[in-house]
Amino acid sequence: MREGSTSIDNGLVLHGTAGGGTIEWFLNPASKVSSHYVVEQDGKVTQMVSETDVAWHAGVVSPTSILADKGNPNSFCIGIEFSRNKTNDNIMPDAQILSGLDLVNDIRGRYPHIQIYFHDEISIGRICPGPNFPKTLFRT
Repeated sequence: MREGSTSIDNGLVLHGTAGGGTIEWFLNPASKVSSHYVVEQDGKVTQMVSETDVAWHAGVVSPTSILADKGNPNSFCIGIEFSRNKTNDNIMPDAQILSGLDLVNDIRGRYPHIQIYFHDEISIGRICPGPNFPKTLFRT
């Protein structure tokens, strides 16, 4: 995490983890990754980084990405990580979906022009937010 940010109201990037333990991993300085929010499978939302600070969630931007000419999306996007469960084909429980939608809608209310992106649209070839992520629900 780095204090200060440019215009974070430009984008919201949705991610899915490869399993549980997301918060513990983000709290480990050796991970060198972070996200503004984590939505757990039970619907609990934890803010990890202030929206006014830069979180390290978007990784490398592919040259063919929809954000290729915009610079580093960590500088202008809020990141939300959804803790996923590999043992059930990454199917998200209703509580997690509803809580995630509430969070996204809250952010949209504060930043009316914010765009929704999925990590695999930024880093082409990544499987994130992963299979069975209800993209249509979050895009509308």
